[in-house]
Amino acid sequence: MRLLKITAIQFLILIDPAYLCRMVKLNALQAIALGKCPRCRKGDIHKKHILNPFSLTAMHKTCPHCGLRYEKETGFFYGGMYISYGISTGLFLVVGFSVFFLLNDPPAWVYISIISAAVLLIFPYNFKYSRVIFLYLFGDEGYDPKYSE
Repeated sequence: MRLLKITAIQFLILIDPAYLCRMVKLNALQAIALGKCPRCRKGDIHKKHILNPFSLTAMHKTCPHCGLRYEKETGFFYGGMYISYGISTGLFLVVGFSVFFLLNDPPAWVYISIISAAVLLIFPYNFKYSRVIFLYLFGDEGYDPKYSE
C-alpha cells in the first residue's frame, strides 16, 4: 500500500487555509474562495471560517487587517440576494439534469426531494459566498497591494 506523502506546508494549508494567505499573494478567485477582504486580501470578511455552516450572519464590520468598512450603507448586502438567486438557479439546473440522466427520468417527487435536499445543504455556503461575491463586484474598493503588507 502506498502512503500519501505531503510536505509540512501542504499539511498546514490543509489544517488552516488562512495559512495560504500569509504565504502568498492571492488572486481574486482565491480570495473569494477563502472569504478575504477585497482591498487587502488578508483580513477575513466573516468572523468564523467561511466554510463553517453554523455562523451565517457573523460578519466583521470592518476588515481586521486594513480597516475597510464592508457594509457601505444600510441594506448593502440585500443585493447579494441576486447573486444567491443565480447560484441557486445553477444548482437547480445541474441537479435536475443530473437526476434526469442518472435516474432515467424518475417521478416528480424524486426531483423535488433531491433538489430540495441539495438546496438545503448548500444554503449556508450560498448565503456567505453570495455576500462575498457581491462585495467584490459592487464594493467601492479594489485590490491595493499597499494594504496587504
